[in-house]
Amino acid sequence: MDLQSHWQDVYVNKTPDKMSWTEQRSSLIDFCSSFIKKNTPIKLADIGCGISSTGLQLLNQGYTIESLDLLDISTQAILQQKQRLSAIPALFSQTHFHACSIIDWQSEKRFNFWHDRAVLHFLTDPADQVTYKNKLLNYLESDGLFAVATFAKEGPLKCSGLPIQQYDAQALMDWLGSDFQLLKESKETHKTPWESEQLFQFCLFRKV
Repeated sequence: MDLQSHWQDVYVNKTPDKMSWTEQRSSLIDFCSSFIKKNTPIKLADIGCGISSTGLQLLNQGYTIESLDLLDISTQAILQQKQRLSAIPALFSQTHFHACSIIDWQSEKRFNFWHDRAVLHFLTDPADQVTYKNKLLNYLESDGLFAVATFAKEGPLKCSGLPIQQYDAQALMDWLGSDFQLLKESKETHKTPWESEQLFQFCLFRKV
């Protein structure tokens, strides 16, 4: 399957109320906000940003955004992000847009906060999982935070018609290895716009 075409079709032809992952604010940000230091400017990589407002949510909560890198495989999602953020000059000027997959992304920058709400679990090929982890290791600064949400072991087996890899906290710890320290984990129930429930595994790690 051509994943770029798949996700492009989603963002061209579906409104947010037809996307199962839609939420009014990032529950993953709320989950880990107590560990984000307000006296440290955030250099955020938002992996699989879609049309979410993660950076704006942090800004509205009083955090300082030094840089915001938005990454999504769908050019339509990135276009919508550009249109939305252009109305917020203070954030737009700090934002860099990347219309590509995490596997193809290359960065010369380093980040202190890596936010991934449901990209990792789409990587079912072990080689892609290794590529993702290597990018995380290379692009996240020491002491940086890695916030990740995946479908839990008891959660769905597919999303948007695609197979996924389920995780629990132990599986994520085993995958990351000794380079990361688990700070917090929780099972979280996400309600879709049509009120069905999906069980997620939320984890927050610190790179050591």
